Order: sequence, then C-alpha cells, then structure tokens
Amino acid sequence: MTFLDTTESSLVMQTLENLLNTKATGRVYWAAEEGGTVPGLHTSILSCPGSFVTVARGRATYQIIQKRKLTSVQLVPGDMLLRLRHTWITLQPTEDYLSLGGRFEIDQFRFFFSQPIRARRKRTAKPQFVDLHKTPYLFCKSKRQSCVPHLLDALSCCSPKDTHDPLLVNLAHSLIHCMLDALKEPDDPQTGGKAYNTFNAACSYIDEHCCQNISRQDVATALQINQTHVSRLFKQFSKLSFNEHLIKARLVRAHALLTNPTLTIAQIADMCGFGSSSYFTRLYRHEYSHAPHQWRKQHAQRQSSDNH
Repeated sequence: MTFLDTTESSLVMQTLENLLNTKATGRVYWAAEEGGTVPGLHTSILSCPGSFVTVARGRATYQIIQKRKLTSVQLVPGDMLLRLRHTWITLQPTEDYLSLGGRFEIDQFRFFFSQPIRARRKRTAKPQFVDLHKTPYLFCKSKRQSCVPHLLDALSCCSPKDTHDPLLVNLAHSLIHCMLDALKEPDDPQTGGKAYNTFNAACSYIDEHCCQNISRQDVATALQINQTHVSRLFKQFSKLSFNEHLIKARLVRAHALLTNPTLTIAQIADMCGFGSSSYFTRLYRHEYSHAPHQWRKQHAQRQSSDNH
C-alpha cells in the first residue's frame, strides 16, 4: 500500500478498526436510490463501483434518498454510510466534524479526510461552517481487491430493514476487513510510487470537478505541485492529455445525465461545463458515434421494453 502521509495512514486504520469494534452499536446506512427518483434531484455520478463515509470525530449529517423521499441521517463515530454508483447523497451544514471517506476502485482503495472550514464573518456574527476542506486522495493498492466487486454486487441486492440489519452489517464489515488487509500489505514499487499516486489524485480531482471551469493550475494547487508537473504526469501515465481527460470526464457525466428525461440537451451541456449544446453534441458524437438525442431515444425505448 502507498500513502501520501504515514500519519494519515494510521488515522485511516484507526477509524476503520473503530467501526469493527463498535459493530454491535454502530449503525450502517444504505444509500441505494438514485437522485432521479425525487423530483428536482439529478443522478449523482460516481466514477467508481461504490464508496463509503464514516466519522472519525464529531457528527456529520447527510441527506440520502429512502423510499423516494429525502432522509437526513446523522453519523457519529462507529456509524457508516454506504453507496453504490449513481446513488444520491449530499452533506448538510454541520458545525464540526472530521469524516473519513473512501472509494472502491477496481484495483485500489482511495481514502480522504474532510472537515468544515469556518467562514469569515463579522466579529459580532456567530461563526459559520460553510466550506469543506478535503485532503488529496490517499491511495492504497491491493492484490486482495477481487472480493470487493462480489461484496458490492451482494449489497446491490440487499433490502435492509434497518441500520442493524445483519446482512447489511456483515457485508459492510467484510468490506472494512478488505480495506484493513490492503492497508497492511507491504508496498509494491512496481505498482505504486509517488508519481503514479499523484497522477491518480489528479485524475480524481478532474473527475470530481469536471463540470467546473478547472485548469491545470487548479489541479496543481489542489495537489500542491507545479502545473508543468501535471502535464508531465499525464504524458507519463496516460494516453490522454490533461484536456482530453477533462473532456472525457465531462462526457461520462453527461452520458449518465441523459437518462434523466426532465433535462434538456442544452441543460446537460451547461451542467457538464461544455458551454454550448452544439459543442457538446459534436464531442459526444465523436466519442459515442451518435448524437445525444439519438442515444436518449434508444435508452427510453429499452426502458419501455424492459418495463413491459
């Protein structure tokens, strides 16, 4: 395994082990519904099979969708919130907490810590926590990742009765054991290395912020490196340039949003950072060999056929 910081590595392990130690009392929340099931909400695009969040300190409140309704859940140390690709969650304003989040990738785990930052107000005003500080991703490559897809498949079929449902709790803790085993694996210099992990962190930043007007400098600032080093990383580890990766990330986001019939092509183009629908359509056609409205029509027909 490879981490950016050994102190953060220890805190990750400590937080995960606390989840195991509080198995009897800790709650496991399951976010399994897409944003499209609630009017006004859009599908959340997660570029990995699944993710989780827990709290190392304090309390953090999230909104998830349960039975097509927005539901607030408050996490305290020992609790865990799991989600799959395309499911919807959002963080609500919280005064003070330190949370650990993680993503389940094909051959690695990605972890990050986040906490609110005090907004600058007048001295007479009550301090507000409105912004979010997130560490760069901490990478943990694992040769024992083969069990994770099977656990996520089992979770996708899970219909828990409550936060202490035995099947849900056991599957969640099996994932925790997989993460802890991976954290304890020795480093493999052939599959890791600081440069490769920094490249992965850059890709993650782009995937998460692709709908914004981001540049190499934004990525460099987030990772605390030089922007020329960002270009060098893409040249070393990817067949795509920085701009090509950014466009592809936006297209992936737009492709998923096309499944929402309440959004127009122009709205999707604007939401995904393309600027104009004509520019979006041209890039989409080049990537997928057909226009956005054509794929949307085909998708709607398949959905109708499956329902019948």
